[in-house]
Amino acid sequence: MKLSDYLPRLYIPALKGPTVKASLGRVLGVGDAIGGATTFSPEVYGEYYHRSTWAYSAIKLRADSVGSARMIVMQRGADGKLTPVPDSHELQQMFDYVNPWWTRSDLWRATETYLSLWGKAFWYIETDSSGKKSIWPLRPDRTKVVPGPGNSPVKYIKGYLYEHGGRSTAFEPNEIVWFRYFNPLDEFEGHSPVAAARQSLDMGADAVRFNRYFFKNAATPQDVIFRSEHHITDDLYDEFMERLEARHRSPDKAHRPMLLGDGMDAKRLGMNQRDMEFLATLNFTVQEAARVWRVWPQMLMSEEGTTFTNVSEAIQDFWMATISSEWAFLEAEVNELLIPALGAADDLVVAFDTANVPAIQRILAQEDDRALKRVEKGAMTINEYREERGLPAVLWGDVWWAQNNLVPIEDDTPPEVPGLAPAAALGEAALTLGHPGTRRSLRPRHPREDPTFSEAFEKALSTREQQFKTMQRSLFDDQRRNVLHRLEVMQNRTFKTKAIREKAMADELFDPTEWTEVYTKTGTPVFKNAVDGAGRSAASRFRLPPFDPNDPAVGAWIKERTAWWTGRVNEETAKLLAQEITAAAQAGESIPLIQARVEKVFRFADAVRSEKIARTEMIAASNEGHLIEYDQSKMVDEKEWLTSLDGRERDDHREANGQKVPLGTPFMVGGEKLDGPGLGHRPENNVNCRCVAIPVIREPITN
Repeated sequence: MKLSDYLPRLYIPALKGPTVKASLGRVLGVGDAIGGATTFSPEVYGEYYHRSTWAYSAIKLRADSVGSARMIVMQRGADGKLTPVPDSHELQQMFDYVNPWWTRSDLWRATETYLSLWGKAFWYIETDSSGKKSIWPLRPDRTKVVPGPGNSPVKYIKGYLYEHGGRSTAFEPNEIVWFRYFNPLDEFEGHSPVAAARQSLDMGADAVRFNRYFFKNAATPQDVIFRSEHHITDDLYDEFMERLEARHRSPDKAHRPMLLGDGMDAKRLGMNQRDMEFLATLNFTVQEAARVWRVWPQMLMSEEGTTFTNVSEAIQDFWMATISSEWAFLEAEVNELLIPALGAADDLVVAFDTANVPAIQRILAQEDDRALKRVEKGAMTINEYREERGLPAVLWGDVWWAQNNLVPIEDDTPPEVPGLAPAAALGEAALTLGHPGTRRSLRPRHPREDPTFSEAFEKALSTREQQFKTMQRSLFDDQRRNVLHRLEVMQNRTFKTKAIREKAMADELFDPTEWTEVYTKTGTPVFKNAVDGAGRSAASRFRLPPFDPNDPAVGAWIKERTAWWTGRVNEETAKLLAQEITAAAQAGESIPLIQARVEKVFRFADAVRSEKIARTEMIAASNEGHLIEYDQSKMVDEKEWLTSLDGRERDDHREANGQKVPLGTPFMVGGEKLDGPGLGHRPENNVNCRCVAIPVIREPITN
């Protein structure tokens, strides 16, 4: 039997042909069936979806949210780690392409809608002659459970019956997946959320209906009694009512004056909207719907007690509590009921992939920010942070990168330093030299007076380069796997022409803008560590005031440089991939050969590009850290270009050696204006540069 042989709709129509599985139907016994349109799941519950604004809003919000994530099949390895199976895997295909008429989102939206209305949902698993499986949701109020003998846990369920149009279709237990919310009154029935909310929903609907008819009748109360001192015959009464309705009924006759004869009086017997607390009734209905379906009132557009802050918190709680728990419920049902019934391997499990759900990403980003603050404060190390997120450890990740300008203070009295006059006596000189409690009595030192400066700078630069290179290689590897995954998905798609396939590759394989957030989030801490480290090193080596990492100039440069690095690297990757895809298209190559070309692009990125990028970015960050420290110190008027003269330097950089300019003025090197080495944009002037900007230090005022 194939459900796909019949017109598929949300509510499956009557099956054609002779009685289906008649022998099975006799074995099950229609009279034994439980469910369908029973006390716990009457058909009328489905009407609340289109009758009640609040029920519709809450249920649709849940259904859309559940359907926003893809269910993926994973295989558990010997080490216990879960790895997604290829998209071509039979089970993954079943969840991705549920049947010829439904998308995977349709499946989950229907399932969640059924659960929210009737507290239960059913899937029929169809297997065609080739062994391919499809999933068809069955309407719960038409599907019945046939219990097995009460004393046999093995025969807990005999089967299922689907009834519609006067016909019954029987299903084996292993053909149906039965989702249900626990019902303490009947183990073979689900518990409908509508059952708990229907009185409140009805009350809200009645209030709206009352108000609707009030305005339909031109806001003329219908609970009015007319009293007369005279005898009223039936004919007079009928005539009076006809004239009253003809003159005053319907909105287009509103506000017409009403005249009563002598001896007549009108009094209202009922209550008005204020007496009935109309708005309070509607708000209560919203709150009841919110409680039952676990959706905050703010998300149902209720303005009562709503602020920007609590809307954000409501959204976060909805996704992390309501939807995440529903995903866990559905995962457990599929893992325990469907996967074993299909005869799948024991090491296969399913789970919702929430990584691409925007709302979850925003919430995780907030949690990530809090974790990064713990790293910054030393409450956890970088490697502990990475381990929580399944990232590999890094060489520099087991130490605390603390600010070196923090000192413990036990009282507010500055210490006395021998040889220094009080700050008041020094005047401006005190400001130049810094706080007497934080300055040493040694004079600032020029780099050319320090024979170990160049060696120390190169060593620190090498460490920063290694850290950046490790990060860059990790990013390239993530991109490689992402592109290969997309190619694998394309391999399972059908394209009418090669031109359409080539266009799909160009549009979908790699978009530099998709990686902006990942690069920014990953690279910002590395740039910050490099600038901070260089600034602190300059302060210590040149005997300048302590470096302030919270200077706005630090954050502004890191933001600008990270954006430039992100764009430049990803645009170059896109160009390299485009060249290979174009060559593959011209040669008419298959997907596996294109995958080999992609591997080649990223092997080059790993072996060559990573090192050049790391050297270029870290020389820029190191020199920027120096320049910011020079500016903060107020003791440096000029800067000098220092070239590493070892025979490998560029001609332009050899000529620039010793060039001095005011601190805020750029150097002129090779026809390009540069704030410092590596701080330009022309590749021939900046890539693999090893020069450094050193300070020309003003002699300090002494006591």
